[in-house]
Amino acid sequence: MKGFLNEWKAILKNKKMSIGILGIMVIPVLYGGLLLWAFWDPYGEIENLPVAIVNEDTGTEVNDEFIHAGDEFVETLFDDESFQFELTDYETAQQGLTDFEYYFFVHVPEDFSEHVTSLQHEDPEQGVLYYEINEDMNFVSSQLGSQAITQMEHELSQTLTESYVEVANDAYSTLLEAVVDLRDGALEIADGTESAYENMQSLVNGLSDLEIGANTLHDGIQEAAQGTGQLEEEIVQFNHRYETSDERNQLIERLDTLEYEVQQALRYLESEDFANLRQSLQSLETEWQNVRDTLHDAQSTWSEWEHTLNENQQAITNASNLLEQIERMNDGLQQANSTVTDRLYLLDEQIDQCESEEEVCAHLEELSHSLTQLSADLEEQTTNVDTAVDSIRSTYDEASTTLIAGQQEISEWVDDVNASFTQLNNSLPQELGTGNLQQMAIFDEITATLYTLEHALSQTDAIIETIETTLNEATEAVSELHAGLEQLDEGSDELSYQMHQAKSGGEEIKEGIQDLDDGAHELHEHLTTLSDVLLDYELNENQQALLSSPVQSASEGVQQDYSYGEGLAPYFLSLALYVGGLTLSIIYPFRDPLAAHETGWQWFSGKLGVVWTVSTVQAAALLAVVFWGLDLSISNPILFSLFLWFSSLAFMALILMLVAILDNPGRFIGIILLIIQLGGSGGSFPVELVPAPFQWVHEWLPMTYTVLGMRATVHMDRPELLYETWPLVVMMVITLVLTFLYFHLKMKKQNKEADSNSVEEQPA
Repeated sequence: MKGFLNEWKAILKNKKMSIGILGIMVIPVLYGGLLLWAFWDPYGEIENLPVAIVNEDTGTEVNDEFIHAGDEFVETLFDDESFQFELTDYETAQQGLTDFEYYFFVHVPEDFSEHVTSLQHEDPEQGVLYYEINEDMNFVSSQLGSQAITQMEHELSQTLTESYVEVANDAYSTLLEAVVDLRDGALEIADGTESAYENMQSLVNGLSDLEIGANTLHDGIQEAAQGTGQLEEEIVQFNHRYETSDERNQLIERLDTLEYEVQQALRYLESEDFANLRQSLQSLETEWQNVRDTLHDAQSTWSEWEHTLNENQQAITNASNLLEQIERMNDGLQQANSTVTDRLYLLDEQIDQCESEEEVCAHLEELSHSLTQLSADLEEQTTNVDTAVDSIRSTYDEASTTLIAGQQEISEWVDDVNASFTQLNNSLPQELGTGNLQQMAIFDEITATLYTLEHALSQTDAIIETIETTLNEATEAVSELHAGLEQLDEGSDELSYQMHQAKSGGEEIKEGIQDLDDGAHELHEHLTTLSDVLLDYELNENQQALLSSPVQSASEGVQQDYSYGEGLAPYFLSLALYVGGLTLSIIYPFRDPLAAHETGWQWFSGKLGVVWTVSTVQAAALLAVVFWGLDLSISNPILFSLFLWFSSLAFMALILMLVAILDNPGRFIGIILLIIQLGGSGGSFPVELVPAPFQWVHEWLPMTYTVLGMRATVHMDRPELLYETWPLVVMMVITLVLTFLYFHLKMKKQNKEADSNSVEEQPA
């Protein structure tokens, strides 16, 4: 204590030293406080850095919309105000960079919009932002410029990504709408195919009815053809029997003979010669008996002919009925063909609305074309049937009329002949022709009767010719009828085959429509599932934002957002305390005593007391500036204050040892140690980033532990980390021990030299 007081007394007596020590006491404040103040928040002032912007982007047109990404980018920069941006041209920006008017400039090229919108091109290109930084003007500004360019690139990329995501989402929404439309279209197709299936079923049913009707028509026409064939054979046989009949020839001969005899009788009756009258009458009786027999035979033959004609008439009637059935069936076919035409109209509507597979639509169109052709063929066949039936009906009516007229005429002639024979028979004696003629009647009556008979017999040839003509015409008419029915039979057979083919084709088309309907329903189900899935993954605005920027960094602890000065405060404060100790060694003599000391302890305690007093005042002044002059938030103020005081004492003890023991070389070593601690203490950059030599000495440097302790008490609020600063305590103890030993040994040496000098000065 005595040594401490003696040192201070000596200092106070020396005004220059007192003033110098007072100035040294504020050195840490000037160094640490001003340094912290100057670098407290430089990044908060970067909006004052002049930066040139050159925008040469000409824009581009995408989907009929003009895009000018360069203008949008520049507008975003001016809205951000992160730098003092100035919009200029390229030459001015280059010249400004050369004249140190701009720290850096950003150049937007003319093809910037074209490149950033080339995502949908086959060979897309990235948009390029060119920049140039004036690194010669200021290194930190160049680093800030590089970081700013990186941030611009990131923000612009995120903005463009958001635009890309928006475009992709619009395309996705368009796809979703298309899928929904496809789904609804598939449902409409399914409904349409169901309707088409029903219509096709009706069409197949109609074709089946047509097939049945065509078969029935074919059977009826075939039966009619068989009937007309049989009728033709019977008429031919009848005509042949008639032409080759002996009774016919005998009848003609006997009628001719009878006519001749009647004429002879009339001539006899008209003559005055009756000599041969009895003989003529007898001959007449004989001939009459022959005629009566022949006429009886002719009547029998005629009865057979009449029976045959009646049968032929029945066959003609049956043929007429068959023609009526053919006409009805043909009308049914025409009605069925009308139904087919209606179904074809519905099928054509389905084909017009067909939007499914091209193969199915083509198959339906082919079916429609085939059915249309079939309908046309059916209409043509029914028209031909109508024409043939009309022709056959006309021929039939003509033949029937001819046969009926001939039969009627023959019947009337037979009736006339029978009446004449009857009248003649009644007018003649009953014995005439019997061989029992006993008396003669009045010849006038006989003459009149003979004239009547002659007139009737004179028509025999005409009647016979009429009969033959009628039979020939009937034969030809029936032949034509039979030929027409055979031709109609062939047409109906072809029609029946075509109806069968159409029905088979309709069945196949119906099955195809059923498959199409099943496929349309299945497609609708799949499209419904797809639309549901797409709806689940349709992005809203928040999801689009997440897709454009899926990852962000987040601190799990409390983010302090320190300024540049706050972050480097432990480093700057440690430097300030160390520099304060070094500057004190310049003003105050750490080795030479300012007062007389009796022991090494007094010398040591006096020097240590002075330097620690100064370090304590320096620490207190620095704490005052930190607490009340700077906006530094300290997590644990008490421990921070105590540790800063301890750090000041430790630095001062180290410098005291170096200067006290080595004097100026020790002061030089202290300066070298300061320089090494600037890079090796880990106060500015992590020690892993500095060169290897600094990493090797890192753990041996006192500032390593002062920076750690101040960080623990200023930022982290982790007092337990102070235990890791124990090497600083060890260093301080070692320096104090070494300093004490130096002063102790120095004092002992001085005392020994003093004793030796006192002995030499005594008289001998």
